[in-house]
Amino acid sequence: MAVSLSATFFCACPPAIIFIFAEIFFMQAIRVVLFCFLFCGLQSVVSAQAQTFPEMLNLQTLIADQEYENVLAKKIYSDSSVTAFVIWIKRDVPLHKHITHTEQIYVLEGTANISIGDVWMQISAGTWLIIPENTPHSVSVTSATPLKVLSIQAPEFDGTDRVIIKE
Repeated sequence: MAVSLSATFFCACPPAIIFIFAEIFFMQAIRVVLFCFLFCGLQSVVSAQAQTFPEMLNLQTLIADQEYENVLAKKIYSDSSVTAFVIWIKRDVPLHKHITHTEQIYVLEGTANISIGDVWMQISAGTWLIIPENTPHSVSVTSATPLKVLSIQAPEFDGTDRVIIKE
């Protein structure tokens, strides 16, 4: 009997009222689907990232944990899009370029002179630089302590596109 009453109710209603009820029902269904997707989907994404992301690092307290003559590079993260290193430099890095990589450098400690293309500048803790792909650059340390930088290279860096430039 309830089914026939419902059918009678909807049949007796003007089409505009039926449309409004259908729209309200449809919008509620969309909200439920979006909520489930966002809540459940986001939980999956967060879980996946938590499993693949390295532990949090304090770059200020990260130290060179081995002896090195001039340059020590420690990879702290890498995937197909980006590679991040902490690099310690005692003296210099010769003029070179990366054919397919853009490099960002953030200075953590020390001071140096850096050339990017034809421009020389002094860098110190807090300096952030972007070196576009295929741009010659070099570093000459000016402080008594090694230069310590965060180097972020995109896309993933495997070293094969690093070209030393003979002066």
